[in-house]
Amino acid sequence: MENYEYFFFNRENFTGEGVLEMNREVGEAGRGIVVIVDPHIKASPTYPVFAEGMQLQNQQNVKGNLSNIFVQDAND
Repeated sequence: MENYEYFFFNRENFTGEGVLEMNREVGEAGRGIVVIVDPHIKASPTYPVFAEGMQLQNQQNVKGNLSNIFVQDAND
């Protein structure tokens, strides 16, 4: 799907006020919102999540460095 980005609401369909209203309606129905963590991201330098991850990726990798968000080779 072209121009699709993870971690973002479609602002035309999900306005700030609309998201609050949706959450209220879901809660009133006795249900909850569940966030699903998907382990892949769009690999595009124009996508902010990827670009920030690449900046962290290019820093010196120190053992225990939790700022490196990409999956690493288990042997490295």
